[in-house]
Amino acid sequence: MTKKLTKVTMTNLAAANRSKPVDSNIWQPIEPLDAMVYPEPIDRLCMPPKLANIVFHIAEATQTPPEMSYGLAIAVIATAIGKKATVQLPTHKEVSPIWTATAMGPGARKSAVFGLLTEYLSIKEKALIDEYKIELRNWSAKKRLADIQIKGLEQQAKKGGDLDT
Repeated sequence: MTKKLTKVTMTNLAAANRSKPVDSNIWQPIEPLDAMVYPEPIDRLCMPPKLANIVFHIAEATQTPPEMSYGLAIAVIATAIGKKATVQLPTHKEVSPIWTATAMGPGARKSAVFGLLTEYLSIKEKALIDEYKIELRNWSAKKRLADIQIKGLEQQAKKGGDLDT
């Protein structure tokens, strides 16, 4: 038994929805962005001195609001500490990420600020990767030596030789 398929179009959907009453109280009236109340400028004293220096130097160098540098710095720091900070819930632990959104128009130098804040992490990440590669080569060499020794011992065992040599 086959069902007859009908083509669904926006017109069909609109016609089907006309029979349903629309509740006009679902959405709040749209508030224009220029009517929004903006928070007070960020104060240097609300953050550790080293972070304040970084935030305000980057803001000055890029001619951007320090709030942008601060918000992005908090996200970068949260990334850097990774799973080191957790929240203990009754049933399990959760990592404590911080999600931020930087919303500014095109050409507002968001990428420049983000690049300056993540530069150290990128350098540290590359150093850790290089260190890991060296460690991996060392362990691979040790494994190759161990494999050679195992083969030699297996051959001696097959010949009935003394394995203590």
